[in-house]
Amino acid sequence: HMIGLIFIDVDYFKEYNDTYGHLQGDNILKEIGKVLKSHTSKNILAYRVGGDEFAVATIDQDEDQIKLLSEQIVQDIYNLSIPHKKNSHGVVTVSVGSTLTDSMSNNKNLYEHADKALYKAKHQGRNCYYYHHFI
Repeated sequence: HMIGLIFIDVDYFKEYNDTYGHLQGDNILKEIGKVLKSHTSKNILAYRVGGDEFAVATIDQDEDQIKLLSEQIVQDIYNLSIPHKKNSHGVVTVSVGSTLTDSMSNNKNLYEHADKALYKAKHQGRNCYYYHHFI
């Protein structure tokens, strides 16, 4: 089985909360949850890790499917057009890191590689995804 992991982090979430308040911040998290839920299926599971971090786990999805899903998540959240004046894009955006493995024994590495990919997406300017190739 191919196991994929996608990490999603809201860009400048602390600044959003500081500007618009925690109630609005909670609404953002709910909206992002809805977007992620819209992509779930029996092979795609979404969950909130904590704070402004979410994850999507996939089973039997290939590299192209993981990349497409990552891109769709970034685009869908951008398309919500939720104003965020502390974000250079002017709206709420996310950074996404994704990876894939064909071995269940690699799940610790899977986590590390998805985390590394998320870090790279942030360094690429946010509002994007980075796929870390690792099998």
